[in-house]
Amino acid sequence: MDSNKLTVAVLMDSMDWFDSNGVAAAAQITKLNRTLRMGGRVLLRSSALRPWLSDRWGMY
Repeated sequence: MDSNKLTVAVLMDSMDWFDSNGVAAAAQITKLNRTLRMGGRVLLRSSALRPWLSDRWGMY
């Protein structure tokens, strides 16, 4: 997808299955970040009470 196309992205449980020590989550976050417009929003839904990846989003 082209850069700066999305204003809102919804991720529903997709990252729950990623290895917390792997690179897949970082790769998905980086790609999504490139496609979001400045000020774009991400809604992240997880079945976990405290998803391991919630802290990772702030790194990117």
